[in-house]
Amino acid sequence: MVCVEGAAAASPRIALAFYGLFRAVPFTFVKIKANLITPLEEATPFLDIFLHSLLVSQRSVERGGDEKIASRPPDYLAFVKFNETRRLCSFAVETQLVVDADNGIAERARKEWAAPGNRNLRDWHHYTRDSFANILRGSYSLFSASKLVRAREREGGVNYSHIVFARPDVRLEGPLRWRDFPFHVPGHVVLVANTQHHGGLNDRFAFGTREAMLHIATQFEAEAAAAVPSRGTNSERRRAFHLHSLLPNVTIAFTPLCLVRVRDTGAVVAHDLIARRQPCRLPSLPRLVPLLRPGVDRTQPCGGAAA
Repeated sequence: MVCVEGAAAASPRIALAFYGLFRAVPFTFVKIKANLITPLEEATPFLDIFLHSLLVSQRSVERGGDEKIASRPPDYLAFVKFNETRRLCSFAVETQLVVDADNGIAERARKEWAAPGNRNLRDWHHYTRDSFANILRGSYSLFSASKLVRAREREGGVNYSHIVFARPDVRLEGPLRWRDFPFHVPGHVVLVANTQHHGGLNDRFAFGTREAMLHIATQFEAEAAAAVPSRGTNSERRRAFHLHSLLPNVTIAFTPLCLVRVRDTGAVVAHDLIARRQPCRLPSLPRLVPLLRPGVDRTQPCGGAAA
């Protein structure tokens, strides 16, 4: 593994942190490399990659009815691929069963599923307890990835100017237009895709200033400390509400980025391939300030994308 040394005032120093499950990487890595890592390398020579993965166990029933729990090994090929970029700085792998037990994921998911405010998600969007558990696991992994970034800062005596959070099970159908990031705007800034906000902010990708991104990563802890289950409460609304708690305000910029979820079999979520630009309206969150750039915001990112 290699962590970039040195710094240059003229170039941003960017941490690219991946979090979640890495089983789909054999089907996503080529486009992650071409459409995310390579554009960021064009933006700066100071790019480090961090990975946090949850290791999933499989349950099987043997002859005689005995249940066996077998560790499903992480896709080491995925780590090899990221290491070959010569950008991998640090990674960590945790067992999901242990993470669930240590953080009360099952009970928290049960309370959220049963909360009156989530009736719409249960009845109309078919959220299950496991749906809420997966949201919590994702925010835990994101928080853990951010701790790898902070550890590198302390150990290396550097601070990243910008951080990117991305999921390894999401395929980028076109290159990140990193020049869409408003480097000239002061304060907290976050760049997100201009699609699939679902009443909040698209949570599959974010590129932002250091303080804003580290704040996003504290969502897991903030929700754990809350006295009541999260309101709202698909993952997109959670991100928006949590980011809104950062003072004094956050500029939200958009870029036409087509993000397609990929299962561990290689199958894609078909409707992601035809996602169209979606206006982001956050009237109840005044501290999130959209940066209006019609020439960027109105671009359709997924038109004509192939499976």
